[in-house]
Amino acid sequence: MEDFDFKKALRIGLGILIIFIAIVAAFQWIEDVPTGKICVMKDFRSGNIRVFSTPGWKTQAAADLEYYDRLYSLEFNEDRSPRMRMRFNDGAHADLLGSMLIELPTDQTNMEKIQLEFGSYDGLVSKAINPIISKSIFLAGTLMNSKESYAEKRSDLIFLVEDMCNHGLYRTIEREVKEKDPVTGNDVTIKRVVLLKDSTGNPLRQEDHPLFPKYGIAASNFNIVDLVYDTTVEGQIQAQQRAFAQAQVAVAQAKQAEQDALTAAKKGEAAAMTAKWDQEKVNAKIIAEAEQRKTVAKLDMESAEFTKQKKIKDAEGESEYKRKIMMADGALTQKLDAWERVNAKYAEEFSKQKWVPEIDMSGSGGGKVSGSGAQAMIDMLTVNTAKQLSLDMSMKGK
Repeated sequence: MEDFDFKKALRIGLGILIIFIAIVAAFQWIEDVPTGKICVMKDFRSGNIRVFSTPGWKTQAAADLEYYDRLYSLEFNEDRSPRMRMRFNDGAHADLLGSMLIELPTDQTNMEKIQLEFGSYDGLVSKAINPIISKSIFLAGTLMNSKESYAEKRSDLIFLVEDMCNHGLYRTIEREVKEKDPVTGNDVTIKRVVLLKDSTGNPLRQEDHPLFPKYGIAASNFNIVDLVYDTTVEGQIQAQQRAFAQAQVAVAQAKQAEQDALTAAKKGEAAAMTAKWDQEKVNAKIIAEAEQRKTVAKLDMESAEFTKQKKIKDAEGESEYKRKIMMADGALTQKLDAWERVNAKYAEEFSKQKWVPEIDMSGSGGGKVSGSGAQAMIDMLTVNTAKQLSLDMSMKGK
């Protein structure tokens, strides 16, 4: 067996030790910054601080290291301490469950201030971020009552908390104000926390240099998962909700009844208007028929007047025609006709007389009445009639 070579073993051991020391030294001189992290290095000799916000290998030079998350979600849950407690202006309390996105600065100046003043990531969260968020949530709650936080002002709560985190806490004052009770509708006097505003309408702040802007920290995406009210408050809110719902139903029913009345009135008006227009149509028809009859009667009168005038004109024409005929022949035809009728009448009457005496009183020689006495009478009357008619009954030669 060969003798143990002590010198050779010593050289191997020293080599391994040197390699180990070199490896350890390398890790003390080089640092791999992960993605999403901010690395703050403090030189152990000079105390100078360097900030690295981009991933990759960085020269460490055996400096002290502190890592911060560039962007992280701060969770508020029931197991978290301290809890995000809220107090509303009606005296109710609730625990807020949710989250908020916190973004840290990446520049040398702000991260150096954060490192120097808070010393670590945990120090920053516990001494700066948590208190500001907690105060903002608490103060936002005082600007509303528990019912409002439960319903109509939930979105306002989100805005108020984000605004105070990023720009500073509001300055407020408590005042007594008169408002209408949403359930009963009666005026009630309650205490309200009111924002103080400047001449331009912007809210006044408690600090001249708010914490988040001072260190370049930004808060966003405030999310409310739930508001855990005290048991008594929860019951009150539920009771208020039921009462409010019943009041709303009553208001809705009243409005519906009012609307039904208006609808009925409108329907009545519509029916009356329809009846009126139906009667108007009947009246229009009657008037139209009367106008038609009037027009027809007027046309009949005009036609009758025309017929009358025509007959008059015809009669006048006939009369004028006969007159002119009579003037032309001296009305001979008429005169002859009249003479004929008169003589016929004479003859009819004379035929009824006894012209021959039944007793002859005359002697044989004298005083005998002539048997032609009737003829003489007829001749005399004829001549008289002819004279009256201006007839010349003598035969005249040419």
